Amino acid sequence: MKKTIAAIYVFSLIILVSACSRHVSPAAVTEPDINTPVLTAVLTAASTETPAVVPTGSITATSTLGTVTVISTNTPSNTFTHTYTQTYTSTSVSTATFTAVATATGTGTNYRVKSYTFIIDDSMLELRRIEYDFIYAAGGAIQTGLTVATYADGLLDTTGNIIFDDKGNTISGIVNDSTGALKSSFTGIVMSDKLTEIQYYDKDGILEKREVYQNDSMGRKTRIDYYDENGVLMQSDVFEYNAAGQKTRDASYQGGIQKGATEYFYNAAGKLARNNTYMGSTLSTYTVYYFDALGFNSGIEVFSAADVPMGYGPVTCDSRGNILSVIIPKDYGSGDTSTESMVYAYNEADLPTYIKVTMENSFMGIVMTTVTEGTIEYEMY
Repeated sequence: MKKTIAAIYVFSLIILVSACSRHVSPAAVTEPDINTPVLTAVLTAASTETPAVVPTGSITATSTLGTVTVISTNTPSNTFTHTYTQTYTSTSVSTATFTAVATATGTGTNYRVKSYTFIIDDSMLELRRIEYDFIYAAGGAIQTGLTVATYADGLLDTTGNIIFDDKGNTISGIVNDSTGALKSSFTGIVMSDKLTEIQYYDKDGILEKREVYQNDSMGRKTRIDYYDENGVLMQSDVFEYNAAGQKTRDASYQGGIQKGATEYFYNAAGKLARNNTYMGSTLSTYTVYYFDALGFNSGIEVFSAADVPMGYGPVTCDSRGNILSVIIPKDYGSGDTSTESMVYAYNEADLPTYIKVTMENSFMGIVMTTVTEGTIEYEMY
């Protein structure tokens, strides 16, 4: 079910903060367009653990919605990373990104994501619910399958099934409508254990579009080219990283012209200290991240390209650096404002279990509010 709105609304969660001394970089695996709605967000859960035979150790549990990083000190056992990304403009078409990687470095209790449930309540669109359920091989942490169901105003809208290889690369998938009839399908092409292309087909098996991926030696995506059904390049996204594996820049191009970009800058502790956002090739805004004496996030401030403050928001953390709440107000002038507020909860391993994001926008006299709630369920193996 799709609805077009007169004023195009784009929900964009832009928080990218770091509160831990170590960072685990997820190896991004881009997954197919599954026709699910209204969200631009990134969620990463990661824990890095040392063998349980060591008397003491630490787990670095990383939760990212935009990017939010937390730290704990629990009994150690393994490494896990899981990434979720979804984008939305004015219809219910979006792109999802999933990564699940686990590298055992000892013995003990391991966590893996069992399911995601997101509910999106938009003041100008129908109530949306998206459910993701992950399937694993026996005893493993790399998903072999994924099922997706989307609902609009409580009614089933679409279902999807994705199959992965033993490296977590997309092999194939289908999307069905509410009656179970095939709506679309996709096929992944893997070379040297890396996903290099996804081809999308309509219900009749006719090619609709292609996404071609380039990877560096570490398996990270460095470029994605988007082609239409005739092989015409429509858009390119490029990604750059520093020596520590942290992303330093991403940009989108159309016809060889930069349409937008974000640059990321880190402090000596490896924590995100600033990002610059460009509209085209022109600096639009930049965001500065503040820390307290313990190195935990304490605040976020947004500035215009002319260094005019647009809004400051506090960040609250618990005693272990887990981010509990964030508020980001922005004043664009002429009465146009926006406020993003976020609330988080965690389990005993400091992995995120609940996220609530409220976005309030007032532009040209039009007020829009979107509330997104996410619940993440884990299982031990």
